[in-house]
Amino acid sequence: MILKNERSVDDEDVGALFHALIRFMEANAECMDRTIAAVGYANLMYLAKQASEQVALLHDDEGGQWDNVFWAELLCAIDENSLAAGLLATEQPDVTAVVVKWLLSFGYVEISHAGERWSFDGDELSVWDEEVEGFHFLTAHPFADPTVESVTQFIDQLNYSR
Repeated sequence: MILKNERSVDDEDVGALFHALIRFMEANAECMDRTIAAVGYANLMYLAKQASEQVALLHDDEGGQWDNVFWAELLCAIDENSLAAGLLATEQPDVTAVVVKWLLSFGYVEISHAGERWSFDGDELSVWDEEVEGFHFLTAHPFADPTVESVTQFIDQLNYSR
């Protein structure tokens, strides 16, 4: 995803996030009750791969304004709001939930559901409009912390049809 704006993972995505996970653990070694050796490099790599796949699947498609430097910086970040911090907050993170929360902190999450392409943020739900090649606001959603599951259930309740 870093190398090109596609909903697929490339080695650069996984490598950047893996490096961020290691740096986060090193920077927070005293306050975390785990060491890199205890977690294991293979487990960190697996976590980086899982999270990178979810980011590629759910990120907001920027079209012609794609900025790979922006995405690389986001994946490499190790501050308290970073993806690395979210993934290491618990020993067994819900990777999809962590990625959704992280993506919502600076943009939209895109999903495919019920034969349509959808986008949501912290307040609203939009549906893809082929005619204008962009998302069209559909409605506000009631969720304080939306997840893929809560939004897809909300979509099902809307009985939306073109």
